[in-house]
Amino acid sequence: MKKLFAALSFLGLLFVADAIAEIKQGSRLGQDDWNIILTSPDGVKKRLSDYKGKVIWLDFWASWCGPCRYEFPWLEKQNKKFSKNGFRVLAVSVDEEIHDMNRFLEQMSTSFPVFHDPKGEVAEYFGIKGMPSGVLIDRTGRVVKKHTGFRQQDAAPLEELIATTLDRPETE
Repeated sequence: MKKLFAALSFLGLLFVADAIAEIKQGSRLGQDDWNIILTSPDGVKKRLSDYKGKVIWLDFWASWCGPCRYEFPWLEKQNKKFSKNGFRVLAVSVDEEIHDMNRFLEQMSTSFPVFHDPKGEVAEYFGIKGMPSGVLIDRTGRVVKKHTGFRQQDAAPLEELIATTLDRPETE
């Protein structure tokens, strides 16, 4: 019985540790969070902090994800519509193989940066549970929204949320 209790206690601690580590909606990014490194397909490294002061849609996707094929044109539209206002889409592929990611991108028009996270470390850091998933971060580093999935009926409310977030003052 003691062994069972110890095992359950250990699992409970793992659950609590996992919940603590995940970046939650409504939380503010700390210095460690801004230091996350994103790697482009050609190996160029960027820190999330390179986009500090912008409104960011950090998108996690994969080539095998059906809804991602519908989301990418929407992301492109948002990027073009709002980039002059300080909005940036950062797309992070969790494909293990870079050629799968590249094959997907050959079929899409993208004007936003794309990064490769083959081990899913950045996705795990942000507590991503499904594809596609977006994390909307305001200019102050507050996580405004974590959104999983993409359906046509998601488009208008998410676009409105981006516009509202862009209209907020930086000192909020």
